[in-house]
Amino acid sequence: KNLQLDTAFNTLSIKWIPIKKQVIIVNILSSLDRKIALNRRINAKLEQIAKRLYDYWFVQFDFPDKNGKPYKSNGGKMVWNEVLKREVPEGWEVKRLSDFICKNNTGDWGADEPTDKTIEVGCIRGADIIALNDLPKRFIKSTNTEKLLSEWDMVIEVSGGSPVQATGRCALITPGVIKRNGNKITCSNFCHAFSFKDYRFSAYFYYLWKMFYDNGIMFNYEGKTSGIKNFMTETFLANKWVSAPESLAEKFFGIVKETYAKIDSNIAENNK
Repeated sequence: KNLQLDTAFNTLSIKWIPIKKQVIIVNILSSLDRKIALNRRINAKLEQIAKRLYDYWFVQFDFPDKNGKPYKSNGGKMVWNEVLKREVPEGWEVKRLSDFICKNNTGDWGADEPTDKTIEVGCIRGADIIALNDLPKRFIKSTNTEKLLSEWDMVIEVSGGSPVQATGRCALITPGVIKRNGNKITCSNFCHAFSFKDYRFSAYFYYLWKMFYDNGIMFNYEGKTSGIKNFMTETFLANKWVSAPESLAEKFFGIVKETYAKIDSNIAENNK
């Protein structure tokens, strides 16, 4: 077999490209690779900045006060909350996490092939939670349009994980996510999607959820069925936490919206 392959390769005719032209081609491709790598580093930094801002405003409570100064560091009044067993800014409410949500949408994996009564969608699996790019194409019933995700929904992984990775990873559905995945997306049966009573709280809730996840809280809300870990969504959503004032949540949303517009633009450029 090796002799046959050698003979076959020896009979191939390959067009020779002058070395100067090869160098030009390599330089172009290398420039594109460097630009893609740069965009990815920029996106990682932008995500890091948004996460730090959430921590600064809503964990350390150094959001801008009426004079534009950090609230807690400049003597903003804090009061003891008996429910949370911690101090919170005066006037802030405490709510169940479920109070932010108007709809908990279960997923639809759909079918491999289209029929007359289906529509093509991009489908988010647990494996897609991080990148949200180049989603697998599926075909769901045209009567199941309520399964389609809207801008500023949030998707969580409810089944899967590993001994060192909890279920409950989350993703924010920005306009760019929907656009780059064919304008119609849903999530698989192993995920859930939250729609919010007020979309302006979506960024606040998303980073709140990420804070809990990054601190390992979700490991405490996992059940097992047939060896697969399942996130106990309703049990977790019964927990209570502070609700930021509407004006502050809206201001944070505006910053996150602008940040993700840049992130999504960079991803679209990389795809191109």
